Amino acid sequence: MSMQKKRPKKLSFPVADVPMGFTGERYTTQMGGEVEQEHRHRYLLAVPYCKGKRVLDIASGEGYGSAMLATVASHVTGVDIDESAIQHAAECYQKDTLEYVHGSATAIPLPDHSVDVLVSFETIEHFMGHDAFISEIRRVLVPGGLVIMSSPNKEIYATTHGNHNEFHVSELTKQEFWDLLSNAFENVRSLQQKATACSVIVPEDGPESAPFASYRLLGKGEFERQDSGLMNGVYSIIFASDEELPPIAEWGVLEDESFIRQLADIIKYNEGLIRSGEAALAEMLAAKDGAVQESEALRNILTDKDAEIEARNTEIASLENATAQIANELTDARVSLTQLAEKLALAERFNENAKEALKENAQIIAASENTINIQHRHTADLERRLVQREQVLDAVYKSTSWRMTAPIRGARRGAAFTLRAVSRLPIILKRSVNFIRHRGIGDALKGLATPGKLRSWARLRHDPYAERVIGVPDEAVEGDLLSSTKSKPNVYAANLPAHAGTWLPPRVVISAELSIPQCTKYRVLQKVDHLERLGIPVATYDWWRKDDVIKALQTATIVIFYRVPGYPEQLEIIAEAKRLGVTTIWEVDDLIFDEPAYLTNSNLDRLDADLRKSVLDGVPIYRKALEEVDYGIASTSTIASYMLEAGAKDAFVVENCLDPETVRIAERIRNEARDDPDSDNIRIIYGSGTKTHDVDFAQAAVGLARVMEANPNVVLEIIGELTLPDVLSSYLDRVIRKPFSNFPEYLATLAAADISLAPLEMTLFSDAKSNIKYLEASILGLPSVCSAVKTFREVINNGQNGYTASTDEEWEAALTELVQDRSRREAIGQAALAFVLDKYSLEHVAETQVAPIIEKFDERTTTPLKIAVANVFYAPRSFGGATIVAEELVNQLSDDPDLDFLVFTSLGEDAQPYAFKRYYAKGVNCLGVKVPPASDSAMDYENLQMQEEFKQVLEAYRPDIVHFHCVQEISASTIEACIELNIPYVLTLHDAWWLCARQFMVKPDNRYCFQEQIDLNICRKCVSDFGHIVRRRIVLKRYLDNAALLLAPSEFTQNLYISNGVNPAGIRLNKNGVRVPETISPKLPRKGGKIRFAYVGGDHPVKGVELVRRAFSELEDASKAELLVVDNTLNLGFSSFAGRASEFPKSTKFVPAYNQDSMDEFFAGVDVLLFPSQCKESFGLTVREALARDVWVISTNCGGPVEEIVEGVNGTIIPLTTDGDHKALSEAVRNILDHPEMLEGYANPYRDQIVTLKDQAQELREILTTVAEAHRVAHPVESAEDENGRLGASRGLHAAE
Repeated sequence: MSMQKKRPKKLSFPVADVPMGFTGERYTTQMGGEVEQEHRHRYLLAVPYCKGKRVLDIASGEGYGSAMLATVASHVTGVDIDESAIQHAAECYQKDTLEYVHGSATAIPLPDHSVDVLVSFETIEHFMGHDAFISEIRRVLVPGGLVIMSSPNKEIYATTHGNHNEFHVSELTKQEFWDLLSNAFENVRSLQQKATACSVIVPEDGPESAPFASYRLLGKGEFERQDSGLMNGVYSIIFASDEELPPIAEWGVLEDESFIRQLADIIKYNEGLIRSGEAALAEMLAAKDGAVQESEALRNILTDKDAEIEARNTEIASLENATAQIANELTDARVSLTQLAEKLALAERFNENAKEALKENAQIIAASENTINIQHRHTADLERRLVQREQVLDAVYKSTSWRMTAPIRGARRGAAFTLRAVSRLPIILKRSVNFIRHRGIGDALKGLATPGKLRSWARLRHDPYAERVIGVPDEAVEGDLLSSTKSKPNVYAANLPAHAGTWLPPRVVISAELSIPQCTKYRVLQKVDHLERLGIPVATYDWWRKDDVIKALQTATIVIFYRVPGYPEQLEIIAEAKRLGVTTIWEVDDLIFDEPAYLTNSNLDRLDADLRKSVLDGVPIYRKALEEVDYGIASTSTIASYMLEAGAKDAFVVENCLDPETVRIAERIRNEARDDPDSDNIRIIYGSGTKTHDVDFAQAAVGLARVMEANPNVVLEIIGELTLPDVLSSYLDRVIRKPFSNFPEYLATLAAADISLAPLEMTLFSDAKSNIKYLEASILGLPSVCSAVKTFREVINNGQNGYTASTDEEWEAALTELVQDRSRREAIGQAALAFVLDKYSLEHVAETQVAPIIEKFDERTTTPLKIAVANVFYAPRSFGGATIVAEELVNQLSDDPDLDFLVFTSLGEDAQPYAFKRYYAKGVNCLGVKVPPASDSAMDYENLQMQEEFKQVLEAYRPDIVHFHCVQEISASTIEACIELNIPYVLTLHDAWWLCARQFMVKPDNRYCFQEQIDLNICRKCVSDFGHIVRRRIVLKRYLDNAALLLAPSEFTQNLYISNGVNPAGIRLNKNGVRVPETISPKLPRKGGKIRFAYVGGDHPVKGVELVRRAFSELEDASKAELLVVDNTLNLGFSSFAGRASEFPKSTKFVPAYNQDSMDEFFAGVDVLLFPSQCKESFGLTVREALARDVWVISTNCGGPVEEIVEGVNGTIIPLTTDGDHKALSEAVRNILDHPEMLEGYANPYRDQIVTLKDQAQELREILTTVAEAHRVAHPVESAEDENGRLGASRGLHAAE
C-alpha cells in the first residue's frame, strides 16, 4: 500500500510594506530569526479560537497580529498605548472588520461585555498594575469569554538565559503568571513555548495519542527527558475563561527555512574557518624555520648596507635644508588660508544666529499677539455677559409680575420659617422629656428657660440626654457635642503669625508680563540673573498662571509682580502672599500707573482714539495692583518717587544693566568691527522701534538737519518705524531705513554706525524712562548724544562720556563736534564703554541695588537646628495614634529657640493635585500638599511626582534633618528626595507598614498574621496585589537602610524589624510618651460597690470588642460589674454602636471619648481597663495612660502595649490566640470580681517608669541634634552654606507654552 502524502496547506497574512522602526520595546516585521518565529507562532495558535468572534488584541504594536486574526474573526480591535504605533497600523493594515484604537491596558477604551476573545501577547511584563488590567479584562469580556495571554517566564528568560529587557518592568515567573489568571478565572490551561533549533520527530498522520517527549542533549552521551510538556519553556501561554475551555485546536512547530539555512551557512563558514586556521598554522610553523635561516643572511646584507646609508645621510641633509625653506613658505600660506577660513566661518555663524533670532522673534511676536487676543476676547465676553445679566435683571425688576408678587414672596419667607420651626417640634419635645427625666423638674425648667436652649438641641444630630449616654458630667457632654457642630476656624485661610523672611531662607517668585521681549530681557531675566549671582533661588511665571504662582508662594519670602494688572485673580494672589507673610513688591519701568504723569507723553496724542482710550483705561488697573502690595521696584528714581506718592511703604531703584549675554555679544562685535576704507560717510543712527517715538525724534530734528546740511557725508540710519519731520525732507537720499530685528542683529547694526542718537521729549514721562539706548550704544564703544532729561543727566558727564542736549543749538553743536573729529568720537566712545562696564555690569547692580532689598527682608536673626517633620496627617486633620504622637512631640519642642520646625503633610481642603498650602497649626508652620486619588497601591511607596514636590520643599526650607513618621499617601518616595539632596533623615516605625503591605499584619479575615520573619510566599495568600510586593520590599528596604537612624516606639517593634533584616546598630528605642498627671485624681465612689471596667477600642473586631461583649454577656453575677464602652463617634453626633447596643449587657454604658483635658476625670471613674487587642501592636497609648493613673489593665499579650505591665502587680496579661477565644478574658474578669480587695487602695508601683511626653521629646531632641551634627561633620562640603548663609540658586522660567 502506497503512502498517501498530504499536501501542505498554504496560509497568507498581510505584511506592512514599510515596517515600524525598531526601538527594542516591541517586535516589528523587519526583524527575523527566532523572535519572528515566537511572535508569529503565538498568533497562529490563536487564529482557530477567533473564527467568527469579536476579538480584542491588547498591545497590538505594529498591528500585524491583529491583521492575522482579522482574516477569520468577525471583528478585531487592536489597542496600543503608543499613538505612533496605532497610526502606523491603521495605515498599513486596512480591513472592514479591523480597527486600531489608542488606549491603555489598565483603561481599555471599549464598552462593557463587548469582546468574545481577548488576546494579549507579551504585554503584562511591560507595566505595573496587573490587578487593574485583570479588572479591565473582566469588564470588557462577555460572560464566559476566552482570554489568551502570554508572558516570558522570568526564571528561564531572565535568570537562566540572562536576558535583560529595560522595557520589562514587571516580569512574572510561570507560577506567578498562573496564579494571576487562576485567581481571576474558573478555568485555566497553560502551554509552553520556546524557539529552538532542534530535531523534531512527528508521526506522519499526527501525534494521535502518543506521549510527547522532550529531550535535552547535555553532552558526553547524557540527555534529559521530560515525558510531557516542553522542557525549559521560555514563554507561558495561558488560556483562561469562566466557562469550560475549548479543546486545544492544534500544537506544533513553526519553521523558518531561511533561518535554518542561515544557521547551516554559519556552521559551514565556521568549519571552513577552522580548517583554514589549521592549514595556516602548519604553514606558519614551516615558515618559521625558513625565516631563521633568512635572518642570518639578512644580517650580512645589512652590514653592507650600513655604508650605503651613511652616504645617503649626507644627501638627505642637503635635501632637508631645501625642504625646510619650502615648509616655511607653506606655513605662511596656511596661516593666510586659516584666517580666511575663520572669517568665513564667523560670517556663517553670524548668518545662522541671525536666522535663529529672527525665527525666535517671530514666535515671540505671535505668542504675544495670541495672548493679547485671548485677553481681549475674555474681557469682551465678560462685558457682554455682564451687560446681558444687567438687562435681564432690569427687565425682571421693572416687570409687572415682579411688583405684583412682592407680597407673595414675603409670605413665602414667613411660611418657610414657620414650617422649619414646626418640623423641629417633635425633636424638641422628645429631647425636653429626656432632659426632665435626667435633671428633675426644677432644674429642667430652669434649663429649658435658657434662651436658645431648645433651638440648639433641635440642631444636634445626637441627643446628649438620651438614655445610656452617660459617664461624664452633663455640661461636658453638651459642650463637646455643641462644639462639634460649631464652625471651627479655617486654619488654611488664617494669616500666618510671622513674616516668611523670619524663618525661611530668601526665595523669590516673579509673576511677570513676559510677552514683551525687551521688557522680559531687562526687567525679568536680568532680575533672575541678579538673584542667581546672589545665590537666591528664583522662579518666574507668566502673570496669568494663578495656580502656579500661588503654589510657588508657599515656600517663598518675596514675590515681585512685574507689570501685573490689578485684576481680581491677581489681587487674590497678592492677598495669599500677605496671608503667608511673603513680602509683596510691584515692579514697573514706566509711569503706567499714574495718569497725570502718563498724559505728559505727547506720543499718546498720535494714537487713534480707541487705542488711546484702551491705554489710559489700564492705568487705574495697574495702580490698583501697586496700592495692594507693600513695596515697589522702579527702573528709575523718578518712577520710585511716584510709587511713594501712590502709597508704597518704600520704593527701590533697580536699573537696567548689561547682562553677560549683551556684554559677550558686544565684545564679539567690537572685535570684529572694521572700518570701510572706501567710505568717508559718517553714520548717525537712531533706533526707533515703533511710531510712538515720532515726538521724541523731533527734539533732535532741527539740529540734525543743520548738521546734514553742513556735512554732505553725514548719513542718517533709522531702525524701525518713524515719521520723518519735514525739516529733514531735503535729505531723504541720505536716509537709510532698516527693519527692527532681533537683539544681536540690532547691536551689530548699531555698532556699524559712528554716532548714536537718543532724543526724548522733555516731559515728566520721559524723566521716568530708563537709559537703555545709552547703555546699548556705550557697550559698543559708540558715542551718544541724548536729550537732557533726568535719566540721561544722571549718567552722562557732558563732553566726557557722552553729550546731552535740550535746544536745537546744543544738538547741532554736539553732533558737529563728533562728526568732524574722529579722535573725539573714539575718545567719547571709549569713556562711555569704560563707564557702563563699571557701573552697569550685572555684578555691580546685583550687589549695590538688588542685594540690599534681599537683605532688608531676610529677617532671620538666629541659626536654629531646622527640622522637617513628615506625616500623612497633621492638625487640623489629627487622625490616628501616629499623628497624635507626631503632634505632641513637635508641640513639646516647638518653644525651644534652638529648634525650628516645618511639618509636611497632606492637605485637607479642595485643591488641584499636588497643590501646596502653608498654614500654622499647633505652634508651627505646616505645608500641606494635595494628594491625588491613588490609581495604584504602588503610589504609597513609589510616587515620582511627590518625590519632586518634596524635593522643592526641602530646597526651600533647607532642613538640617528630616523626621519621617507615617508616609502613606504622601509616599515613601519623599525619602528619595532626602537621599538625592544628601539630607539625613530619621524614621519612626509606628507600625509594620515598612514590612507588610497590610500595615498592622492583620489578614483580610481580621486575624493577626503571626509571622516574625515575614515570608512573601505566605503574604501572597492575603494580599490581592501581590505583583507589587517584591518591588515594594526592595524600595522600602532601601529607605530603611539609608536612614541615619530608625526609631522604635517599643521593644516589640524594634525586635520585629531586626528579625526582618534591619541592622541592630541602626535602630534605637524611643518609647512614645504619655501625659502623666502631676497628682492622681482620687477615685470616684463606686455605685453599689460595682467594679468599673472600661473598653476604649471602638467597634472594630481587631480591637477585641467581640471578646468584651461575649465575656460580659456570660458573667454569672453581672451585678458586681459595670461596663463602660467608649464610643469614639458620639462627639460627632452619631453612634458607631447604633443597632448593636442591645447585644451588650443591660448595665453597659456607652460614653463619648475622652480628650487630653478630660482624661483624668474619665480614669477616676474606672477601676480596670480592658485591652483585648487581637493583633500585635507597636505601642498602646491607652494602656500607658491608664497605668499612669493607677488603673489595673487586662491586656492580651499583644506586643508593645504590655511592656509596662508586670503580671499580677499592675495588670493581667492573657494569651493572644489565633481563634479569638474570649475564655481567658472571662477568667481574668471573674478573678477581679472574686477578689475586689486587690483594687482597694491600689496604686501602680511602676508608675514612675512610664515615659512622659516631655521625656520622649527631650530624648528625641538629643537624637536629632546628634544625627544632624554627625552628618554635618561627615559631609562638610555638602552641608556648608556660603558666607552669606546661602546654598545656591535654582532658576525656572515658566512662561506660556
